[in-house]
Amino acid sequence: MATGEELLNSLLDSMAPMEENSPMARVMLYGNSGVGKTVLALRVAQELINPGEKILYIDFREGFTTVAVNSMWTSLRKNVVRMRYTGLAQMTSLAMAMEAKVPAVADFKVLILDESSSMADREVSHVCQNRAKKDATKDPDEPKLPDMGVASTRYRNMVDSLESLPIHIIHVAHERVDKDDRSVTVTGPAFMPGLSGKLRENQQIVARVTATETDGGTIRSCTVQPTMRVVAKTRIHGLPSEVTFDHLVDAVKAFTDKHIDITDPAIITE
Repeated sequence: MATGEELLNSLLDSMAPMEENSPMARVMLYGNSGVGKTVLALRVAQELINPGEKILYIDFREGFTTVAVNSMWTSLRKNVVRMRYTGLAQMTSLAMAMEAKVPAVADFKVLILDESSSMADREVSHVCQNRAKKDATKDPDEPKLPDMGVASTRYRNMVDSLESLPIHIIHVAHERVDKDDRSVTVTGPAFMPGLSGKLRENQQIVARVTATETDGGTIRSCTVQPTMRVVAKTRIHGLPSEVTFDHLVDAVKAFTDKHIDITDPAIITE
């Protein structure tokens, strides 16, 4: 049992003057395959680290090849360590190691979960298969409502443990289309609805990433203000509804530095 002095020290360690605090980035980027989510996530991450710090890129299924095989993205590979995703237990162990300040993970200041939505889906399958082992009447490939609820809770708890740490976290997710209670088609991150809402609560930015082909080339942009048909969110003052990749990178960097007003022309890169 902890002594009174240990409890007091633990309490004091959790306090700091507000002017000394800098917010940790909490960003969720979602969209279809090939629109540039991974590249954008790495661009944001590179702006968030200081000399000597590293990025931990947690890869669900070979997402790193987007950057690894393209010579134009050499700068995005610097200070990045790739970790192949193996399951929720691995992520829980990572959170515990980072909280304990284990030297092997002490330099990681940004985590990229690519793709977070696929990781959550994996947990549904895991729960379903485990239930089937205990119940011969259950189909291991057909998740039911209890499975999805349990899986969502487990995944949310894991993310909460990571987001409680003083590190930047970037979720990369696919997108899904649902109908809301007004029967309006809405595009949002590809998590189960209940889990999606819980995960989005803690984000400073939820951005839908899109790529549009034109005669002049591909135009890539992000929707960061919610509309009737697009799930989005920003807690960063001054961001318009649609922003370029450059603008989003600068905005997150400025926000985590000193809450700089993003409408300042010196900050915006168009």
